[in-house]
Amino acid sequence: MIPDWLLLLSIVLLLGGSAFLSGSESALTASSRARLLFLERKGGRGARLAGRLLGDRDRVIGAILIGNNLFNTLATALAAGFLVVRLGDEGILLATILMTVLISFFSEVLPKFYALQEPERTMRRVAPVLRVFTLLLRPFVFVIYGLAELFLRAAFRRGARERREAREEELRGAIEVHGEAEERRMLRSVLDMREDSISEVMVHRSEVVSVPGDLRGAELLERVLSIPHSRIPVWRDHQENIVGILYVKDLFRASRSAEKFDERADALARPAWFSPDSTSVSAQLRTFRRRREHISVVVDEYGEMMGLVTLEDILEEIVGEIFDEEDEAGGMVAEVRGDVVIAAGGVSVRDLNREFGWRLPDEDASTLGGLVLYAAERIPEAGEVVEAEGFSFRVLELSGRTIVRVEIRPPDSEPE
Repeated sequence: MIPDWLLLLSIVLLLGGSAFLSGSESALTASSRARLLFLERKGGRGARLAGRLLGDRDRVIGAILIGNNLFNTLATALAAGFLVVRLGDEGILLATILMTVLISFFSEVLPKFYALQEPERTMRRVAPVLRVFTLLLRPFVFVIYGLAELFLRAAFRRGARERREAREEELRGAIEVHGEAEERRMLRSVLDMREDSISEVMVHRSEVVSVPGDLRGAELLERVLSIPHSRIPVWRDHQENIVGILYVKDLFRASRSAEKFDERADALARPAWFSPDSTSVSAQLRTFRRRREHISVVVDEYGEMMGLVTLEDILEEIVGEIFDEEDEAGGMVAEVRGDVVIAAGGVSVRDLNREFGWRLPDEDASTLGGLVLYAAERIPEAGEVVEAEGFSFRVLELSGRTIVRVEIRPPDSEPE
């Protein structure tokens, strides 16, 4: 016969074990992997082990659920046996009510509420014990986890791509609730770099400033001094046939020697580097760093020049427009009057979305002018209004077939 005190002590210990596992489960599910990694690098105790448990979250939760059910079932059975001996059949009902209250409040609500206040701190504290507990139940978890995975594989199992997208969505959500508006914009831009191609950030060929390859001497120097860039494309036969990049410092070095100074621009230029227009912005940035280059010619699938992309273009995607002493500050947005925006036709649709929080599509056209042309399905006249995505676009100025300025009226703005 088990002494009463030992029976009651066993019930208390089982309830305590259940409370520990319930709190551990809440801490495990609420902890941030990024936060634990940050604490680990700062030397936080238990952060590394907590991070490892978080990486194997499914199996750890399986062990917690098995242990929790085992503790609660044993505690309820012992309490029922204790009360049935003293009260008869009525003890079963009393044990059920009493243990439901105790388990719900002391083993579920209180530990979960405590763990959710500081999940990372709680996780670091319980990690050592939770690790030992998980190892002890590993055989049972392996069997149960395998069966569950077998039954749910077709319906619920996510591949590596889905898991990566879920982590990115979590990160994007964290960005939206933290930091200043400018910081959020920059962080969103960093995440977009993997999806955006360099064709969306390049300088279009119509705006590229270059020099012919047959220029030389004083004529070449005069032309170069009129261009506010330190790296200038050099063409031969026609302007889209880029054969090299002339570095201004190379021209200045050549000017020290009369013989060198008289060489043609294409002889002084360094070899041009070409990148496919489908290259992602993040891949281009990595290549810039590896090759120690700052400029590349963007070409399409047929090898035709589409434009130029520079390191500054990519940095501007993250930090916004960068102006130096040669640039005209002010940006592409000319005027904002309430909800109405007057912008240049060449402004990027993505830049407008980031600046004003809009959701204009940029799949079919990357610039505002292109978007208006795509929506109108023809070249609109000056003063004409084009409707798209609930927005009203009024063409204010045309230059030939190019839209120069557009008035944008969002869906929720007041009509004139």
